[in-house]
Amino acid sequence: MSKFRAYFAALPLAALVSFSLLAGQGTSARADATGDTIRTLFTKYQGAAVTLTVVIRAAGGGNGESQDLELSAPAFVIDPSGLLVTSDATVDPAGMMSRGGDPSQKVTTKVLSAKIVTMSGDTIPVQVVLRDSDRNLAFLRPVTPATTPMPYIDLHTAGDAHIGDAVYFLEPLGRAGNRMPSLVQYRIMSVLDRPRTLYVPDGQARGGTGSAAFNEQGAPLGLVTVRIGVGRAPTSMSTISTDTAIQVIVPAADILDEVKQAMAAKMPPPVAVTPLVKTPAPASTTPQKPPARP
Repeated sequence: MSKFRAYFAALPLAALVSFSLLAGQGTSARADATGDTIRTLFTKYQGAAVTLTVVIRAAGGGNGESQDLELSAPAFVIDPSGLLVTSDATVDPAGMMSRGGDPSQKVTTKVLSAKIVTMSGDTIPVQVVLRDSDRNLAFLRPVTPATTPMPYIDLHTAGDAHIGDAVYFLEPLGRAGNRMPSLVQYRIMSVLDRPRTLYVPDGQARGGTGSAAFNEQGAPLGLVTVRIGVGRAPTSMSTISTDTAIQVIVPAADILDEVKQAMAAKMPPPVAVTPLVKTPAPASTTPQKPPARP
């Protein structure tokens, strides 16, 4: 028996147990720190995560027809007045899919109505007041100003992140999860530095577009959205790759650049919704066989 094995064989059982516990303290401490960060973020910001539901009218494409679609996505409140931000792809998904594509296949969209559902279950009508398709940001405000301050994420306290850092996504669950907020941890796998800074979460990220992102110190980081490659718009969701689109986090500083304008923007008038008129299917030109004689 080697001296090394003989040494451990001679150790009392209590000493071996103590050695094992000490060896695992580093991993356990890191896990507890991550859990503490998640619980702190959840407690502080859970009320700021909302579900945005928009009804849009899409027109154009190959057949030129129009249809109304209802879409839901995460958003988060960034001012106690109720100003919220989400991805512009939520209010104009066709714009993301058709950017740089065939002009004859272009689809236009118009927001007919929008509302948010809060963690407490309250439904609040909102309207789009500012859009930035370049940064893929959309800002909305309540139709009726909030009478009491709403829970919000203060982007003025934002931090930054580096490759390999932990990042946390805050978003509400779907209907099956009672719209309750959730927090998931990912990693920063890359940082784009041109034409402006964008953080790229790892390939396992499943956070929805419109989620709020926080760095590993628990400071606000930005908005989870999508970056479209110039002239490389995907033709469908199944053709999306890193050559056409990539999930990114727009830094809080870029969002703050737009806040003053979004707060000062006039509320647009309500959209007059006209029912869709469906074109009847053309009559069949196939000759009909006479009924068989009994």
